[in-house]
Amino acid sequence: MLESLLSAVLEAVALIVAPILAGYAVLLIKRVADKAGITLSAEKEAAVEIQVRNLLLQVEEYAAAKLKATGVVVSSEDKLQRFVIAAVDKIPGITTAEATALARAELPKLGLGAAATFRAVTVAATNSDK
Repeated sequence: MLESLLSAVLEAVALIVAPILAGYAVLLIKRVADKAGITLSAEKEAAVEIQVRNLLLQVEEYAAAKLKATGVVVSSEDKLQRFVIAAVDKIPGITTAEATALARAELPKLGLGAAATFRAVTVAATNSDK
């Protein structure tokens, strides 16, 4: 019973937090564009969001490949640093702080990051008898 309650609470929190994070990510993308003196259409905003997601997925792929090849786990901090360096290089006008904020806003949408780990632990705990 406690497991199902915990699962329901986590799902409710995720439903509340996801739209907030999505709005925050769009706001950050607009702020970066304004700072760079670029007027973004909705199409360009979507392109920047896709680029951010692709960079995040590339970092995750790098970490998975490194783990498979060497057995070394890449830390969250190292993955974030790798993403920030790539984002600053590929997205005009973005600062390291903005890249960090974008990563934190986009990770849950991709099912990655601390929220994903917490969710996986919850699922494992609630399905432990199966």
